[in-house]
Amino acid sequence: MSVTNPTPEWLAEDVRSDTIVVCGVMMGLSIATFVMRIGSRHIKGGSFMLSDYLALAGLVSSLVISIIVLNNARLGVGLHVNRVSFGNIRTIMLTSWIGQLFYGIGFTVIKLSILRLYQQIFPSQLVNIGSYVLGAASLMWGIAYILVAIFECDPVQGYWDFTIQSRCLSQLDFYIGFAVPNMVIDLAMMLLPIRNIWELQLPSRVKLGIVGIFALAGLVIIASGLRIHFLLTMDPMDVTFTYVGAAVWSAVEINVAVMCCCLPTVRPVVNWIIGSVAKLVSTNRFTRSSSSKWTRTDDAESGFGSGYPSKIHSHNSRERETDTYNLTDTSIRV
Repeated sequence: MSVTNPTPEWLAEDVRSDTIVVCGVMMGLSIATFVMRIGSRHIKGGSFMLSDYLALAGLVSSLVISIIVLNNARLGVGLHVNRVSFGNIRTIMLTSWIGQLFYGIGFTVIKLSILRLYQQIFPSQLVNIGSYVLGAASLMWGIAYILVAIFECDPVQGYWDFTIQSRCLSQLDFYIGFAVPNMVIDLAMMLLPIRNIWELQLPSRVKLGIVGIFALAGLVIIASGLRIHFLLTMDPMDVTFTYVGAAVWSAVEINVAVMCCCLPTVRPVVNWIIGSVAKLVSTNRFTRSSSSKWTRTDDAESGFGSGYPSKIHSHNSRERETDTYNLTDTSIRV
């Protein structure tokens, strides 16, 4: 696999830095949202539940995929094939095969985590039955995906070892065959709780916010579509350079899925952060106001009564804090 008569400019092309930045950011965001999920569980005084363990398995899978993508960039994904050794290409294909397995595992457990969360927060027969149906579909999709990914080539090692004769499944059939049902399941999961959310006795702006959080699953569908686009447009004669888009969007897709899995649960931590910042700001203002009372000699003339503005800010801060927590409590009970 090489290109004949490459120009120096062509050989010099290197897009590995894009991969490193994107994967680093996505890993950080997915870890942060999961930590916030666990922090929220701690604040509410609850113990780890099945949905949390499934989310953790999804996070581990997303990190494995991201690390594989980063390691493949180190090995040469992002460079033209003429600059990558045959040994590195073989390793890239092997780790990509492993990544496919974690892709199937990761998306299956993330879907199951979200569906279990639906059952916990929406006491509705429609959501309960729908979650079981979509859960069964997700489980069957995951098992089929993993089995086909393992035995995609005959013999199995033919996927990464080009020195042996092998027969492999059509990449077009594989990607399209699993991407379409995966996106259909994602869309059904995104729509499943909408009716229950809209029937809640909450202000419209709150319901829209909750719907927006669950609708973030649409970003996963978009990322999945982009991943398929780049997979289908890869050039087998320059696989290390043209594989970048598919690799990056694979990492983006599963990390966004982890975030969508965790975001509906993080409100207690967000409220705690907002409350802590509000108290800190209020305390600083009170301190500055108290200090000015002892150092100013013309408070009355300048219109600054001793400490009065501080009390106003502190009172407003408490009101904002109370409103935030009331909104949160209502949301969390959903």
